[in-house]
Amino acid sequence: MSPRRPRRIPAALRVGRVVHPRTIMLATIITATLATGLSGQDPTRTDLQLARIDSLVGSGQLAEARVALDRWSGAHPRSDVSVSGNDRAASLALTARLARTWTDAEAAWVAVALGYPTAPVAAEAMLRLGQGLLAAPPTPTSRTRAAAYLERLANDYPNSPLRPLGLVWLARAYNETGRRDAACIRLRQSIGIEADSVTLRLLDAERTRTCERR
Repeated sequence: MSPRRPRRIPAALRVGRVVHPRTIMLATIITATLATGLSGQDPTRTDLQLARIDSLVGSGQLAEARVALDRWSGAHPRSDVSVSGNDRAASLALTARLARTWTDAEAAWVAVALGYPTAPVAAEAMLRLGQGLLAAPPTPTSRTRAAAYLERLANDYPNSPLRPLGLVWLARAYNETGRRDAACIRLRQSIGIEADSVTLRLLDAERTRTCERR
């Protein structure tokens, strides 16, 4: 088994550089996305090549993962009906995680969200789209679109372990579009939700910022 390689720190985040807060936010999302992995999220995925690529991504071997994913995609074009929907969605999720630009990652996540809404990676697609659209430079529709994807995560995937974190980002999306009341309602509904300690602290902080400072 190959030793785990350290991930390179993006140049914009190295000491001595002045960094825009949204650059830090986007870099944090990318790091979290790479660390998440697909293993364990898709018990029905049986393609061993995709599992190997997932392992490469998780260990930071991104160049090797890109080569392997390109090889898999060449051997399994969209016209290949033998590929299951879950495997196709998993390959798109890997494409998004390995993308060098947000534009490319967004396209792959959108393909999952629109084409494979019942796949095990669909909930992650909603979260990553919401996070990415909020972290990227704003456009006239980006904040509204971010909220829409995060609403889908909250409403359509009630049992997803990503839903609590999605509520944090949904509240942020609402706040950025002037919908503080809606954000507060969602945050109050999250009281007592089961989540990891970090997410619970984020929810508490967002609730205090949104609901108690009116």
